[in-house]
Amino acid sequence: MYVIICGPSDEDMSKELYKQRYENDIHYAGYNVSEEYKISSEKFLTAMWKQYAQAFNNSYDEHLMFELLNEPIDCFHEHNFGREKTNCAVCKKNYALMNEYNQLMVDAIRSTGGNNTKRFIILGGLSEDWKNITSNLFKMPKDKVKDRLIPTFHIYPLHFTDDPAKGGGIKLYKDSVRKSIVEIFAALDKAFFKKHIPVILTETNGGPLTNPVLERINCMKDMMAESTKKGRSCAICV
Repeated sequence: MYVIICGPSDEDMSKELYKQRYENDIHYAGYNVSEEYKISSEKFLTAMWKQYAQAFNNSYDEHLMFELLNEPIDCFHEHNFGREKTNCAVCKKNYALMNEYNQLMVDAIRSTGGNNTKRFIILGGLSEDWKNITSNLFKMPKDKVKDRLIPTFHIYPLHFTDDPAKGGGIKLYKDSVRKSIVEIFAALDKAFFKKHIPVILTETNGGPLTNPVLERINCMKDMMAESTKKGRSCAICV
């Protein structure tokens, strides 16, 4: 069995209660992908991953992998769960900052020595949308060991309309959804697979349980067919 330990999400910070605790409670820590919270976030992320890495080090081999964060966002910004916003000055800064955070966490893990010097590390971009790791704004961290970094993304093809900001599930597995799955893997080909970099799809499913079962099954069949095509290395957690 392979086990993935995943770092935290930051989206709860958008709630006023958490924001008050973050700013006033010395026993509470969190992070946010924004310039305003950069210093405190970097301290938190470094300390957290050093603690995780030291706790699960020499007695665990490559069957334990670390996933840096879960859907990191700037939770106080209007585009927080959106895709690449190249015309937004704040988003451009946040993309660069996300790259810095990833590098910081990789360095923190490697600094603990032992098996962590060569452990597989899974990392994503902003909100872990596929467009945010295939964008030119996304940069893979530099690493002291070769071929141990694995990019990740999340996708729920039948959970959202073509514009996730509008919400609303898609009941039927339409041709437009199938084409979007093909588009995603074509983008991953260019960004990673052709460079012999594997990808882990750490969150997906065939849609809400309220959707017809055959629609969900057909969606996942096509997803698996795309992921296993020749020249692709993609693990999927359903």
